[in-house]
Amino acid sequence: MNPDRTLRFTIKRLETLEPAAQRYEVRDTGQPGLALRVYPTGKKVYLVVKGVGGQGRRIKIADFADITLDHARREAKALLGQLATGADPIQTRREARAQSITLNEALDQYLKLRPLKPGTQANYQRFITGHLRAWLDRPVLAITERDVLRRFQALTEQSGRECANLTFRMLNAIVNFTLATQGLSGDSPVKVLSRAKVWHRQTPRSRCLAPSELPSWWRAVGAVSNPVARDYLRFLLLTGLRRTEAARLRWESINGSDGVLTITETKNGQILVLPITTPIRAILKEREALRINEFVFPAGDKAFASAQSAINQVTKVTGIAFSCHDLRRTWATLAQDWIPFPQVKALLNHSAGGDVTLRHYAKPTRDQLRVAAETVAIRLMNLCEP
Repeated sequence: MNPDRTLRFTIKRLETLEPAAQRYEVRDTGQPGLALRVYPTGKKVYLVVKGVGGQGRRIKIADFADITLDHARREAKALLGQLATGADPIQTRREARAQSITLNEALDQYLKLRPLKPGTQANYQRFITGHLRAWLDRPVLAITERDVLRRFQALTEQSGRECANLTFRMLNAIVNFTLATQGLSGDSPVKVLSRAKVWHRQTPRSRCLAPSELPSWWRAVGAVSNPVARDYLRFLLLTGLRRTEAARLRWESINGSDGVLTITETKNGQILVLPITTPIRAILKEREALRINEFVFPAGDKAFASAQSAINQVTKVTGIAFSCHDLRRTWATLAQDWIPFPQVKALLNHSAGGDVTLRHYAKPTRDQLRVAAETVAIRLMNLCEP
């Protein structure tokens, strides 16, 4: 059979078409625009071809084995009619397919394709499935602006402003991701919250422990019933690490001979090499004596998960309300009076941002950071144990 020829289609004729070294097409004289493409593998596909001389637009109808010839001719006629009116059948199909994607399916695709950290993925699952449970089986692109406004208000009343803001920022990311990956234009319905100016303004948290609070706080932490939580809280104060960075710290990340510990899973993705100070070395020595698995701060066979029980114990004794991140802010607030600010940023693993000098010229050396970290740790200890 010569490639790219015409004939009147019958099932028997189409079944006898043999594959060639290159794919080829056969056009139907019974329905203009209908073609069958034959691949070297033997696969056959019905197409609509709009154009002449082998040139033009091609739109797949279906695999040869999946529909009848009469069905293929009807589909070809319908698609040609759409093209004649200026419609885009491929875009129409794409939109129809996208309109059937549920919120739950969109969430799964978002988490599968986006390079998110495990903790961020867990938060998406928790907030979307927890606070938008009634929408999980709804087509994500069928969620309306009115739906968003109503649920945003209800969630604010039920779970608070921060929860409502975070949930709908996540939904907005999922909807925009779905539009982008499906090749569709348009806006997320969550945009109505900006137009209506109803996003809740959040005041940045600034709580940190005052120097006068540190002695009673340190003593109370020392009396915490869980020794892992005790060492963990003190470790946070003396290093300024984020809670998850410390909680997931493994022994393999501790280099005693070089006097550094390495945090690979960080918020900004930049590896942090932190000097081991004298007070931290003492904590690590105690931890190593009680070592049971790969984690410096273990919880059974896993990493330490929550210090809330210990925090509650300390607050009850001292009256000092605090969070793990407050300890990081305490370290930063006090450190800026004791060491140069570029070294504060480096030890906190904060990005230099748009500061060209910090990014390219005035980076603190490892020796400078070692001296700086030791200075902060010793001065903190002097406040904690006057």
